[in-house]
Amino acid sequence: MINLEPLPMESAIQFWLDKYLLSPGEYAQLSDEAKIRAFAVSGIAKGEELETVFNALQRALEKGTTFEDFKRDARAVFERRGWTGKAAWRLETIFRTNVQTAYSVGRYKEMMAVAKDRPYWQYSAVNDSRTRPTHWEMNGKIFPYGHPFWNTWYPPNGFNCRCGVVTLSQDDIDSENLPVETEDPTGGLVEPIDPVTGNKLPARSLVPDQGFDHNPGKSIWGGIVPKESKSGFTDKGINTYTDYGQRKMENLRKKDYFRYGNEDIVPQGLAEMDYYKKFISEFSPETVKQGIYHDKAGETLVISLDLFTDIRGKLKIKKKGREQYVKLLARTIQNPYEIWLVPMMENKSGRIVLRRRYIRGFSTGPDNKMTGFTAFEYGSDGWTGVTAFQPDDFEYANKLRNGVLIFKDT
Repeated sequence: MINLEPLPMESAIQFWLDKYLLSPGEYAQLSDEAKIRAFAVSGIAKGEELETVFNALQRALEKGTTFEDFKRDARAVFERRGWTGKAAWRLETIFRTNVQTAYSVGRYKEMMAVAKDRPYWQYSAVNDSRTRPTHWEMNGKIFPYGHPFWNTWYPPNGFNCRCGVVTLSQDDIDSENLPVETEDPTGGLVEPIDPVTGNKLPARSLVPDQGFDHNPGKSIWGGIVPKESKSGFTDKGINTYTDYGQRKMENLRKKDYFRYGNEDIVPQGLAEMDYYKKFISEFSPETVKQGIYHDKAGETLVISLDLFTDIRGKLKIKKKGREQYVKLLARTIQNPYEIWLVPMMENKSGRIVLRRRYIRGFSTGPDNKMTGFTAFEYGSDGWTGVTAFQPDDFEYANKLRNGVLIFKDT
């Protein structure tokens, strides 16, 4: 039986609640680092079934429920999928891998918080008959917390991996005369010992299992920096609009972009709150109930003044002249041409975030040619990018169209 102790770490729970629920196809298009931010189950599309499994895992994290509780909570889904009998191994993989990842991500933040006093990390494998030989080889190895080794070997390092990390102080190292490694062994050849027979196994490369050669804690928390960063973010989407057969922005059909006139542009020189009122007036009470709006991809957004408030509580509507376009921004949210799920890397810390990016073109003038575009970005850390441009060319707009295309207007 798999038992799970209740997790006291709020960061582990928050990590779980911030995940995006995706279909297996959408999930597969993300990089390994970005997948940490998402949740998908092979064979289950987005919808009620996926939410049932997600919620069952959430209860396990919050309350420390057992594997048997998890199976019971999502029994109807598993039975419909035929994941019973010999196929039940899939359930343990789903349970253990997701729970262990959440725990490791939360643990990473805790360890970073005490790294000054406990600057050494020791790899800890279970070392029983189920321990993978390469993981066994890592057991007991000690590296400084900032060593590149942890970028590759921070657990979990495979499906159902049970490995962990222990923090050590300088006194621990000195009192027990423990060796601290300096050279990263990753990629070298080893002849591991079979834990059952004691015999040497064939030589193999010392690397984590495929898809697990990154640090999930660092991908989420990075250098433990505030959610907004002056160093900015860089898009890391693998696919672009060309992979989806989408047109270039400058080649969109007339039906694909908005026509606007002078009445749709808000004059400059007004108070911040006046611009917000113009923005919110574009939404009807029927579509925004208790501040919640459901977009074209079925995702939820909070429509409130917080959209335009920075981490210091200061309004930021007037930035780069975008206050003129608040009506167009609201219309982009409601009727986007595309919605992208974009993996982004914080330039200073290296942490990965996922943001939804809403894009729409607009036009003005008697010839009704497209003269600009709008882009709105939303993620678990709030709204971060609000853009309205009338560029000389549309190359920048095309570069914004990367990641996973989760909605397209047809």
